[in-house]
Amino acid sequence: MIIPSFQWPSIKAKVTLLTLVALVVGLWSLAFVASRTLHQSLLEQLGRQQKSTVALMADQFDDELRLRTKALEAAATTISPSAMANALALQAGIEKGPVIPLLFNGGTYVVRPDGTAIASVPVSAERVGLNYMDRDHVAAALRHGVSKVGQVNVGKGLKTPVFGIAVPIRAAQGEVIGALVGAIDLSKPNFLDHRSTASTAKPAAICWSRRSSGW
Repeated sequence: MIIPSFQWPSIKAKVTLLTLVALVVGLWSLAFVASRTLHQSLLEQLGRQQKSTVALMADQFDDELRLRTKALEAAATTISPSAMANALALQAGIEKGPVIPLLFNGGTYVVRPDGTAIASVPVSAERVGLNYMDRDHVAAALRHGVSKVGQVNVGKGLKTPVFGIAVPIRAAQGEVIGALVGAIDLSKPNFLDHRSTASTAKPAAICWSRRSSGW
């Protein structure tokens, strides 16, 4: 039997084969680098978009808090020392305030200098008689005379997760005689869920009326 002898490929075939191998390796390397570059570019773009979205949401959140703080501050200027001394008149006054249903789904309440609530809306929250001096925003308004947004806590009256905004109530001479507090009930629909709707509210439409309430 004649065994055919093995013949090495010609130089031309070798060059062609090596060229094809080099081309395949080059294309694979290029595709790998392009894929990694595209992946990194997409991650960076996504990160920029997320950062922009977070910044926009933060600005909207700040605007909503500023709107509510200014509304409370405007309302607080209408509460006189005589109203603070008359719980029934004070209760009747805050029940007339349109700021409550528009901006504070958890209602509002007024506290004395010692932090005890003396008037509250809604009445069903049963805040009157409870002391809120342990809440950071209430303490800031009463002790330091500054408006403050509080931390999230379980409401003493509502028994649901809430956060509040407290502003000082001052006498004519400037001394703090109490605080007005607005509550946001996070268990119910609120401006965090409907920022675009809430942000269109007009400050002039939410200030409490000064008419015939005696405040």
